[in-house]
Amino acid sequence: MSVRFLSRRASITGPFAEITVGSGSSAVVFNLPKELLCNSSTYFKAALNNGFSETATQKIALEDEDPEVFRTYAVYLFQHELRRESIEAINCIERHLFQVYIFADKRGIVSLANDVVTMISSYWITECIDLKITKKFLALLPTKCTLYELTLDNLILESRAHGWEPTDWEVFCSHPTEIVAELFRREQAFSKSFDRTSHCFESICHYHTHRGEDKNEEQERTKCIEKTTRGRNLWDVYHCTYEQVEWGRRCHTSQYLWTGDFTDHLPSRSAITGPTAQIIVGSKPNIKTFTVHKELLCDSSTYFKAALNNGIVETKEQTITLDDEDPNIFTTFVLWLYESKLNTDVIYMGHETFQGHLFNLYVFADKRGIVNLANDTTTMLASCWLSEFVELSEVERVVPLISRSGKLYKLIMDNLLLEMRGGWGADDLKNIDLPKEMLIDLLSRITLSPAGFDTFNMCFQSICHYHFHGGQNVLSEEECVRRVEAGNNVFDPEVDLRQKVWGWDD
Repeated sequence: MSVRFLSRRASITGPFAEITVGSGSSAVVFNLPKELLCNSSTYFKAALNNGFSETATQKIALEDEDPEVFRTYAVYLFQHELRRESIEAINCIERHLFQVYIFADKRGIVSLANDVVTMISSYWITECIDLKITKKFLALLPTKCTLYELTLDNLILESRAHGWEPTDWEVFCSHPTEIVAELFRREQAFSKSFDRTSHCFESICHYHTHRGEDKNEEQERTKCIEKTTRGRNLWDVYHCTYEQVEWGRRCHTSQYLWTGDFTDHLPSRSAITGPTAQIIVGSKPNIKTFTVHKELLCDSSTYFKAALNNGIVETKEQTITLDDEDPNIFTTFVLWLYESKLNTDVIYMGHETFQGHLFNLYVFADKRGIVNLANDTTTMLASCWLSEFVELSEVERVVPLISRSGKLYKLIMDNLLLEMRGGWGADDLKNIDLPKEMLIDLLSRITLSPAGFDTFNMCFQSICHYHFHGGQNVLSEEECVRRVEAGNNVFDPEVDLRQKVWGWDD
């Protein structure tokens, strides 16, 4: 596991800083992990560490900033990308993205500025540029900044692609004279083949700032291109996931690429600014304290909803002690809360196997009434078993902790059945060491299952058969299928992700 992903896990349990944004009655208070703030921003890194008054209190007041703009930044911190679903409720997307870029540029948040450029460029592929907005914001941007150049170049593309009428040019010429002059200068520099609204987006790194203390520019560019072609930071993943080409080598054909990180199930914007609760997890000497936004906890879990709202001692103090839980499992849960999916890169293995960690995560989710997490864990296990065998030692350990009538137990039985039909030999059967009741259930399953149930992907391709759907805040089967087919909670997103209705009597 890389240092970067270990850091993401550590940031969840690290200290928090209090950021008050706005002034007067409209001010909003955000409690955010200090490490996330400092790693993303040169401004916050300095303010929270360099001996200013903010360093002593770990509190910062940003009276000149817009709470809604900061809210977008806060959500971005946890999700590591801009997602359409987290901003589409904003009244004017274009205006908001300009405001977020100006905030990011001012506070030294280079990655956010780059991702705003990607988002707005993909937005302009299908949406016309609002000249009233550019008139207001272009004058506020430095003339050498990336969004300034992108906006002018997209205006050129739009004028060529749509054939601007004299009235359109009249509106544009109401911009300040220096902006009008710069557009005409750039217009003369581009060849006539620079004429499609996607051309800027197809070479989006030309409009990014790539630099880093421990990475060279080319590595940064490569990572950025990979993010874009995987559907990150795009307004419309179905129309904007174009192949990226080197600037100056214009590609006239585009292709759709896998959009594995598309999801429509994200934490609400209000959850990031709401109150937090402290969850103390583990027992000595392995105790960790987590500060987590209360709304996320309560919306995900029947246990936390009751504990933090129903008048018991935890409600008054907004502090819960879980001395019987594993901090490593809880860390994975918190990351899942904010990212809305399980990420194989940040699942801690430690002394556990990957499957062992997932089994423990399922037991935790089942115990604490976190249905969506239990479903996502089941999906990850089923997809893992497409390429790996079921670890029988882990099965033997976890089976006493789950219900024999439950969904995970059924998934385990069916995958063992598929492995047996896939070529288990006499030695495999002889060496199997499972509880007697499990062997009985497995043999019964063999007898009842049709002979056509015999290929490794049959459980995964109907994964919702092993899920619970229905109830407050639980994803519907339709929503779940969309997420799986988009590659969420999948061990290897290169496999066939298409889902079908379960076809056997059960």
